[in-house]
Amino acid sequence: MNTLTTVVKPGFFRIILALIVVFYHITKYVFIGSFAVYVFFILSGYWVTKMYVEKYSKEENEFSTFYISRILRIYPLYLFVSLITYFFKISLDGSFVENIINYSYSDWLSLITLFGFNNKGLLLTPAWSLDIELQFYLIAPFLIYLCKNKYRITQIFIVSLLILVFIKIYPQLLFNIEMLFSFLPYFVIGMLIFYMKPVVSNRLSIVGLILFFVVILVHYVVPNLKRLALDDGSFYLSILNMLLPILLIPFVIKNLKVKSNKFDRYLGNLSYTIYLFHWTLIIPYSYYFGGLSFNNRIPYAILYLIATIIGAIIINRFFEQPIENFRIKISSKK
Repeated sequence: MNTLTTVVKPGFFRIILALIVVFYHITKYVFIGSFAVYVFFILSGYWVTKMYVEKYSKEENEFSTFYISRILRIYPLYLFVSLITYFFKISLDGSFVENIINYSYSDWLSLITLFGFNNKGLLLTPAWSLDIELQFYLIAPFLIYLCKNKYRITQIFIVSLLILVFIKIYPQLLFNIEMLFSFLPYFVIGMLIFYMKPVVSNRLSIVGLILFFVVILVHYVVPNLKRLALDDGSFYLSILNMLLPILLIPFVIKNLKVKSNKFDRYLGNLSYTIYLFHWTLIIPYSYYFGGLSFNNRIPYAILYLIATIIGAIIINRFFEQPIENFRIKISSKK
C-alpha cells in the first residue's frame, strides 16, 4: 500500500527542499529556509558516507578519488552560476563594480575556493552552505575511519551536539565566523542513519510530518509566534530552524529507503542547480519588482519561478550533465 513516505521519492524531496529555499529568499512569509539547508546537510552526511564506504574505500587511491569527485560535483556549477550572477550584478547594480574592486585577497580567495565564503556576504549568497559542505568533505574520511566501530558515531554525535550547544551559548568563540562545528550534528545524523540503519514505521514518519506542519501552522496563526518567526536573523528563528529537522528525521529515514527511478535521480541533481541559480534571477527580480506590494508582486513571482526552473533545466542539460558524465568517467578510472 502506497503511503506519503513511499510516494515522495528522494529526488522529489530534494526539489521540495530547494524550492523552500527559493520561497524563503523571495518572500518574508516563508521562514524555514535554514531548516531546508539543515535537512540537506543530513542527506549529505548519509550519501557521502554511503558512497565512501561502498565505493571510494574500495578504490586504490580512495582519498584522491573521493576529493576529485567532490570537487567536480561542487565547483564547476558554482563557478558557472557565479559568472552569470556577476554579469547580472554589474548590469543592474552600479555600486557593485566599486565593491568588487575593493575586495581583499581573502575575499577573492573565498570567492574562488569557497572556504571562508559564508561570513563574507559575497556574490552568490546561497553558496555559504557549500563552504560548510566542503569543510565536511575534508574531515569525512577521518570520521568514517573512526566509525568502523559503528557505535563510535554515536559518541561523535554527542560530542558535536555539545560543541554546537556551547557555540550557541558563547557565539563569540567563533569570532562570528560560521564553521562546520555549527552544523556538524546534522551531517552526523546522516552518518548515523547509514551506520545504524534504523527501522521506523510509516505511522511514526507520518506523525513527524504532521507535527512539523502543525508547528509551522501555529507560527502563522498565533500573532506573537508569527512575529518571532518572521523576525529574520533573530535568535528564536535560528533555534526554530535548527529544531524543525528533528521532526522530519523519521520521514527522512523512510525516504532514503525509497527506490529512485531515472527521472527522480534527475530531479535530485536538478535541485542543486535550482538552489544556486535561483539567486542569479533574484537580482533582476528584486531590481524591477522588489518595490511592489506583495499582491502586485505575485504574477512576477510566478514568472520568476518559471524562469528559475527553465533556466536550471537548461544549465543542467548543457553544462552540468556533461560535467557529471566526466566526473563519473574520471572516478571509474581511478
